[in-house]
Amino acid sequence: MKNYLFTLFLLFASYSTFAQTEIEVVIDGIAYFLREWDKTATMWYGRNPPIIYSGDIIIPPYIKYNNDVYTVTDIGDYAFDNCQELTSVVIPNTVTFTGCYVISGKKVTSVTIGSGMDDLGAGFIYDCDNLRTVICLANDVPRTAKKAFDDMSNVTLYVPEKSVEAYKNASPWSSFKAILPLPQSYVNETTMTITDAGIGTYCSNYDLDFSEVTDIKAYIISAFDYNTGKVSALRVNNCPAETGLLVKGEPGTYTIPVRPSSTYCVNLLVGATAPMTLNPTDGMNTNYILSKKNGDLGFYKVQSSGSFAPNKAYLQLPTSLVNNSNYVGLTFDDEIDGINDIAIEKNTNKEWFTIDGIKLNAAPQQKGIYIKDGKKVVIK
Repeated sequence: MKNYLFTLFLLFASYSTFAQTEIEVVIDGIAYFLREWDKTATMWYGRNPPIIYSGDIIIPPYIKYNNDVYTVTDIGDYAFDNCQELTSVVIPNTVTFTGCYVISGKKVTSVTIGSGMDDLGAGFIYDCDNLRTVICLANDVPRTAKKAFDDMSNVTLYVPEKSVEAYKNASPWSSFKAILPLPQSYVNETTMTITDAGIGTYCSNYDLDFSEVTDIKAYIISAFDYNTGKVSALRVNNCPAETGLLVKGEPGTYTIPVRPSSTYCVNLLVGATAPMTLNPTDGMNTNYILSKKNGDLGFYKVQSSGSFAPNKAYLQLPTSLVNNSNYVGLTFDDEIDGINDIAIEKNTNKEWFTIDGIKLNAAPQQKGIYIKDGKKVVIK
């Protein structure tokens, strides 16, 4: 009986091995191993003869063969080995791991790694003397062999905005010349978090559009009244990259659309997109940070030099106007009622702005809310 069962096992194993075959194909000039049993594919260099890739290679996430669709999930050893006419490689989001010694070529200038990457093998990039840019879309730092990269001292790495510090602190990624947020062309949206305080500062590397975001408001600091010692927060919707913002809303994490903005903001908030040292003063200006002390929400003078986190903003005012004040009060223009009519002055030397901070060529002639001399003006 045991011999009979063992024979059946061998037959089943032989059948499984035979049934689960790999198919070697070349589709649109790229070689693959296709696995019929799970409809996945490995990109590689092929054979008889091997393919020497050249130019700009974009590996597709899916390929079709005999009416079946296969997902490209990995890249084999030596896939782009010694490809001297290769200039760039784009790896799709479906690829989760690579073999060893994958990309080499003297003319390679850029490599893009998809968001699904989990593991990079040893020698992933090597002998690429003219490489200048690596883009990695993965939010989590991939598990990476110690010697995955050659000398990266002339190469800039671009990663998701929220992951910059993680990559900087991970070896061997930390060996890159610079690690920066992804260019805006790669980003459709970003996220930001409102703490339990319900208010905070923010600064993004991207142009943001708050017009369709509910439960959250964004403001710039448009004016300082030295008679009252308060600044005015002006609500905005379209915000250029690196704009210092005051954000207010229900606690939680929000998704903000990234959309091109041509808005110019007259703003007293200074945004930080990278870690920095914040000093009490900067030239002829005094610096303040948002805080709440003894129930008073406002901006408090920086007392000593210290680290300042990225994606935050601080208030900067001329030292000559603040009279060494340790506290600057805060008002929100969209919460002020009872504004009276204000006549339009004939002095065309005064600059006028829309509520979103867009500069006008002349004094406004239509009804609405405008900014002049840093103050809110209602034309009825």
